Amino acid sequence: MSDETGVRKLDSFSQELFRELFSPAGEKSAVTHQEIAEVKDLLQKTRENDLTQPIVDLFRLMHRIHRKKGQTPRDLSVEESELLQLAVKHQQIDEHEVTIGGRVLKALAIVENANTRAMEYVQQHPKKAPSGIELWDRILENQARIKKVLGMKQED
Repeated sequence: MSDETGVRKLDSFSQELFRELFSPAGEKSAVTHQEIAEVKDLLQKTRENDLTQPIVDLFRLMHRIHRKKGQTPRDLSVEESELLQLAVKHQQIDEHEVTIGGRVLKALAIVENANTRAMEYVQQHPKKAPSGIELWDRILENQARIKKVLGMKQED
């Protein structure tokens, strides 16, 4: 898949994202005025600057709207040709040349999963893996008990 000027062929992740975004959905539900305004705002931001975040946010929003409400970008008055240009722009300005499909379909899911796991660890670590500082009093008690059983002095 490439834009009409043949600028660049999209990678398989981006092709998958475009196929999904533009595929017809069985049931469609209405998009809120807030969602439409957010799409328009993000489109404007992508036109005004050379940042990857507005492009990613736009594609994520459209992906979420398509999954939840069955609406395609065309239903939101966004043309495929403009999205193709944004996909190419994203890859060109991304410092690691990550494609929009790779970012939206793969990388963000990994980050969200990692964030969830990190939060679970932070909540559980005091019980399951407390630090030495948290156990310091217990460590000193064990040390004293071992010295006593072995008949050791501090110098030993």
